[in-house]
Amino acid sequence: MFGHDTGFRQGDLAIYEGSLTTISGENLADQKIVIISHDCDIARNLETEPLLEIILANVITKEDPQLCHARNSRRLHLKYTGSSNDDIWLELTQHKKTYICKESFSSEGILQTDKSYYLPANEKRILKQWLASRYGRPAFPNEFERRLASHKNFERKLRKAIDQAGDCISGIFMTLDDASDVELQEGEAYPLRIIIVYDTFNYVMDESEETASQLSERIKSLFKDNFERDGKAEEIDLEECDIIAHTQFSFAQMKEYSQWRVEHLSLTEDGNGEFMEMGRVTG
Repeated sequence: MFGHDTGFRQGDLAIYEGSLTTISGENLADQKIVIISHDCDIARNLETEPLLEIILANVITKEDPQLCHARNSRRLHLKYTGSSNDDIWLELTQHKKTYICKESFSSEGILQTDKSYYLPANEKRILKQWLASRYGRPAFPNEFERRLASHKNFERKLRKAIDQAGDCISGIFMTLDDASDVELQEGEAYPLRIIIVYDTFNYVMDESEETASQLSERIKSLFKDNFERDGKAEEIDLEECDIIAHTQFSFAQMKEYSQWRVEHLSLTEDGNGEFMEMGRVTG
């Protein structure tokens, strides 16, 4: 069942043939088993990789655009294509990851790939990106995030502006330069530079460029209204908000800038300081 000729791949749906109806205390009714181990780890022998990592996913009737394309690091809406063109949407959540022992499958033959649905290549790239984002997303200074979240109208209007821009925005990247790891004191403004990356592969270049330009102007206006007084920046100084095609966004810039995924205030104790997710990287 496992080895280099295994039929399992990352992103595959699996079904039980045996009598088991639960995994880690979760009832499998109305849920799908999504294999998330890397292909190489799936193929490894039991001594090297004895466990298979999975997520129990719920079938949903309608996707939420804010949870597609790995835009949220905790929840993901993923589309599987049916063999009879009956696509289904699944909701994956990071806290529903679990491990099951390969040996039990080998000895009991209780697991097989669900051939009725498959994960298209682009959706598989999104799954990989989402799995990586859980641990790869940057953590900005708490003081920086506190300042952003203290302006509630800013949060709401920024979310609206990004929603209106749509999927032609491949990602929003930012840097605080030398203040990236510094908790600044009152009276000191964070220097902020932003790059909006727009998609020219799936969208008409002129149209996506214009959308990105409009979003840039809207972001500049919001920062001016909320973090500037008498012509001087306070708390956060937006120095640049440039736009660039995704084909021109360089490796050097990726190393200098961080994708802005401010889904909530970091280290929030009560969980009520939710902010927002800023962008995604297209496959």
